[in-house]
Amino acid sequence: MTYPLLGIAWDGTGYGLDNTIWGGEFFYITKDKIQRIASFLPFYLLGANKAIIEPKRIALSLLIQTFNNLKSIPDKLNLNSFVTTQELKILMKMYQQKINSPLTSSVGRLFDGISALLEIVERVTYEGEGAMKLEFVINDLSTTQTYPWYWQYKDDCCSYIDWKPMIKKIIEDYGNHKSLALISAKFHQTLVKIAVTVATSLPIKNIVLAGGCWQNKYLLENTITTLKKTNLQPYWSQKIPINDGGLALGQIAFASQYPNIKKIQFD
Repeated sequence: MTYPLLGIAWDGTGYGLDNTIWGGEFFYITKDKIQRIASFLPFYLLGANKAIIEPKRIALSLLIQTFNNLKSIPDKLNLNSFVTTQELKILMKMYQQKINSPLTSSVGRLFDGISALLEIVERVTYEGEGAMKLEFVINDLSTTQTYPWYWQYKDDCCSYIDWKPMIKKIIEDYGNHKSLALISAKFHQTLVKIAVTVATSLPIKNIVLAGGCWQNKYLLENTITTLKKTNLQPYWSQKIPINDGGLALGQIAFASQYPNIKKIQFD
């Protein structure tokens, strides 16, 4: 594998250099420089770690950010199906006043929020439960359909994948009683499309997939297949864990290759 390359790091929770929680990042990597070129548009984790256990908090955050206020949310979506009136008041106050509600770009947390929106998972009892169950409802359904999304250029250091159009269409499909299998498959295919779109926008060949989200078999296999169809070369962990379990080995490999480096430039 040669430089430059694109690293697509999709995970649950990782502290970022901008004091937000990362987990949906695209890194352009050369031999001596790492540049964060794109990220998923950040959203709020209402209650911080508690939002990971109760993904309805993430679902509500996604809804508010997508529709600006609760009154604009389509009537077909019954908020009371996953959050009580009292909880809604408390969570709205947290959102408005940004109380214990850090920003995150995490694709893992996006999986959690959508799982709650679709009433697949109400409360997480083990790591990755929301994402796993969202993947499993696809069963054997096959589709190439995707949801809309935007690639926004908001500042000089990073561009953003805007997921709000996708949330609107997911709610529309759900309200029109589309099958959970189809909605989930379209969501996964949208993530594939996002990964490939960013990858093909760069003058590179090598793409590295890393982070817990790539444990998702449907997401990983479809992304690999599509990248190869565009003449790109994907790399992913096969003998070591693709998630946090591979971090230590990666750090050792990096230190071995650059024994005298004290700090790598990170833009």
